[in-house]
Amino acid sequence: MLADIAIKTRAAADALRAYERQAGLALAAADKKHTEDLNNAKAETQRLRDCVRAGTCGVRIITRYADQPSGTGPADAAAGGVGDDTITLDAGVSERVLDLRDAIAEDSAKLRYLQRYAEQCQQPVTVTAGADPG
Repeated sequence: MLADIAIKTRAAADALRAYERQAGLALAAADKKHTEDLNNAKAETQRLRDCVRAGTCGVRIITRYADQPSGTGPADAAAGGVGDDTITLDAGVSERVLDLRDAIAEDSAKLRYLQRYAEQCQQPVTVTAGADPG
């Protein structure tokens, strides 16, 4: 009787270790993908920073509202039928916008990772006797 309990306990422990190994591999794969996505986003932001610093591109905001320096014209360009306008940002503001872009990409990657982790934790565990502990 004790031998049967010991055998079943050993089988359950082996199955649990196999499950933990599978879960660990799935999380490692998700982590690798999200890390690559984050690195790609950071590289793109760095490319944009370099472009802004070199003066070959700039950060612009598309808006329906544009201040008219002379005070003439409608305050809302869309209301006057003129359409959208763009505002070119100076270098300091452009850097802050790109900092925000980086922060958003990082937070997004963290959230995706945590969602994947939570999904993995919610997977049902099936313990089978005689599972290969590997």
